[in-house]
Amino acid sequence: MTTDHAALPTGCHARTPAPPPDAASLPDDPPLPYEIALPTDRSRPAHPAPVVELHRFDLTPEIHRALLATAEAARASLPTALHAAVAALLTRLGAGVDIPIAAPADSPARYLSLRIGTDGDPSLRELLVRAREAGRTARARQDVATRRRTDDADSVRRVESGPAAQVAVLVVDEHGPGSDPTGTTGFDLALTTTERRGAEGEPAGIACALAYDSELFDPETAAALAARLVTLLTAFADVPDTALSRVELFSDDERRAWLAMSSGTERAIGECTLVELFETRARAMPDAVALVCGDRSLTFAELNERANALARRLIEAGVRSEEPVALLMDRSAEQIVAILAILKAGGCYLPLHLAHPARRMTGALAAAEARILLTDGSHADHEVARAAGTTLLVTADGPAAADGGDLDRKPLPEQAAYIMFTSGSTGTPKGILVPHRSVVHLALDRCWGEGVLERMLVHFSAAVDPSTGEIWAPLLRNGSLVIAPPGDLDAQELRELVSRHGVTGAIFPGGLFRMLADDDPAAFAGLTGVYTGGEVISPVAVRKVLDAAPGLLVHPLYGPTEATLAVTYHTIRRAGELAGDVPLGRPMDNRRVYVLDEHLNPVPPGTVGELYLGGEGLARSYVGSPVLTAERFLPDPFQGVGARMYRSGDLARWTRDGVLMFVGRADEQVKVRGYRIELGEIETALARQEGVRRVAVVVREDQPGDERLVAYLVPDAGAAPDPETLAEELRATLPAYMVPSAFVALPELTLTPNGKTDRTALPAPDYGGGAGQGPRTADEERLCALFAEVLGVERVGVDEGFFALGGDSLLATRLRTRIRSALGVDLRARVLFRHPTVAELARLL
Repeated sequence: MTTDHAALPTGCHARTPAPPPDAASLPDDPPLPYEIALPTDRSRPAHPAPVVELHRFDLTPEIHRALLATAEAARASLPTALHAAVAALLTRLGAGVDIPIAAPADSPARYLSLRIGTDGDPSLRELLVRAREAGRTARARQDVATRRRTDDADSVRRVESGPAAQVAVLVVDEHGPGSDPTGTTGFDLALTTTERRGAEGEPAGIACALAYDSELFDPETAAALAARLVTLLTAFADVPDTALSRVELFSDDERRAWLAMSSGTERAIGECTLVELFETRARAMPDAVALVCGDRSLTFAELNERANALARRLIEAGVRSEEPVALLMDRSAEQIVAILAILKAGGCYLPLHLAHPARRMTGALAAAEARILLTDGSHADHEVARAAGTTLLVTADGPAAADGGDLDRKPLPEQAAYIMFTSGSTGTPKGILVPHRSVVHLALDRCWGEGVLERMLVHFSAAVDPSTGEIWAPLLRNGSLVIAPPGDLDAQELRELVSRHGVTGAIFPGGLFRMLADDDPAAFAGLTGVYTGGEVISPVAVRKVLDAAPGLLVHPLYGPTEATLAVTYHTIRRAGELAGDVPLGRPMDNRRVYVLDEHLNPVPPGTVGELYLGGEGLARSYVGSPVLTAERFLPDPFQGVGARMYRSGDLARWTRDGVLMFVGRADEQVKVRGYRIELGEIETALARQEGVRRVAVVVREDQPGDERLVAYLVPDAGAAPDPETLAEELRATLPAYMVPSAFVALPELTLTPNGKTDRTALPAPDYGGGAGQGPRTADEERLCALFAEVLGVERVGVDEGFFALGGDSLLATRLRTRIRSALGVDLRARVLFRHPTVAELARLL
């Protein structure tokens, strides 16, 4: 056998290669990533001690002959074909399109690095040509492949040493001394192949041994890799003009298993609406308590009658079918009445977040074309209420209708139930329209464990989608609502609500769950189940809570607003069963969760792909944005005509046991303290400010669990804009959770070789602290110490603002808890936002 690559070890077939190009004439390539993503079963350990295991398999004489013919037609060799096939396999398994492969050089234990590009979805024949040229280039440059270090856990030293080879391919002659496939320690994967020849020298098959690091791969994974490589080599031999993305890697049985893993249990829910289900329950148990709010409670009959009365007022005001009606209200019994009334009148509710700037709220009203607004006594004079076309006041002692019976006007399952606005990458928030049908499927799903909904805590703003679960699941099933007082929830308030009202279930964003677990994990005691999601969940926090609250079940949830809160869930019963990252779980009933590559091909377990969400629960559209709707809601190729799936932008992988694990984001959307944020929206708002030439916004976690938004600015000629002025400008248009904690001025933003901002090169901000005046009284001294403790700085001056030093709403909740414990004073959240310095708080005390 001949090769046009670097000379192989003794015993390998070789011929005189074509003259390599002059190394000086070759253009410089962009640097390789330090590590390509392999479909491993486990993360690389900090102190590796790899054990090499082997999986042996054979290529038939038929594949051998056809592969040689295809290689010859492309003026390539068998080693070239093997290199191309391995690169193709790694690309299809999520390793990217810039694949380095180690091949033997001209001296023992020395390898060249063949850099094979698979971008552009080439044909298999084109890949052979690229692999051939990669070999010639590697010889010309003498690109030596460094084996991955196995005795060095210092990531800085490893990065400085440059990328190390992870995958090697060796081809040996059966009549030569050969090569020991177990002698490949230092590679994650190493394929050794031995050609067999018949009596007349005809191809008689190829013996293959895949050596793998057993710290990273299980035997089943290695066997699956080998099987998929055989599939690709067969395609190279039989259909070389097929595009790489079109090669089917799954057998029929594997495809059926993948679809089963991606699909939740099929359950018949029926065609019904929120109004129908609520009214059915109100008739069945009129005297049961529907909600508790402080000292007040309403039965289902009372809640239904009040909602009917308000619905008639809305109809008199001219509410049409599916018309958005805005809500500007605190959490209260009246808010629940208003939501039900809007739906009974045939409209859909548009909740406004009270913490958002007025300009953002009026923008939502305009985008949704909402003419009517419902508000309570606390916000009747709000500028947004004054700007609305028609404002109706909802009060606890509102007028009762002469006829309190149910209305004849009934919505349809596909009609809009609500519109919620989330951050938009273009700088404009996106309105997401969710139909009754999707909320019904969420409320009736079996993810809500037994007893959890009996007394469900309601503490989210109605303008964020966790409120959908905490309101509708109890109301439509055998449960009731316990409405938390306005403001942010902390551990002591959670204890009090559980003790006073017997709260059994609650939903918490991941950041608040972690904070409560750190402050007082025993505050969860007494709850039956807790649901958490919206961001990466801390396994340490889960273990703390389960240890402190025996019998509690923790349920991670995953899903964007476009999929009506959740499409997957998981159950964790004991701290000991959580060894690594917290899983996303399995699909909920009637949901479909696909992990696909960029060509919408299914990827096998262990391979990272993008999450696409299908089945029930999808939103109907983005309000007024048909183009964006078409971009994100795509035809579902795995279901019948008319089925859709949502492109989430999240990256994930399946385990072999059919559990979904989160990996990261494919775009610049992030989750901070449970809020979905498009960094582009913040960057757009900053770019409008005078004196800002370039900007980049990132999420930093310089201390474990402390995620903060940081803005990096390149100012125009002259002085950099004042950070406090920038923050004030942003607060006029963005919600508080989207205002960066720090603004760092730089002479320029460092770029990657691809011309993008190198976010890894951005320096850590100095949040400051201690530059202001020192404490003058005992109260100021104690408050300064508490500020510094919560903010993680050495000291704080009395005139320095909590938020200017990097504080946010979650840290504000923690500060309130510390102040209550140390000083016996219960501050509401809004007090700290209005009086953010030690001096101002001390005067209030």
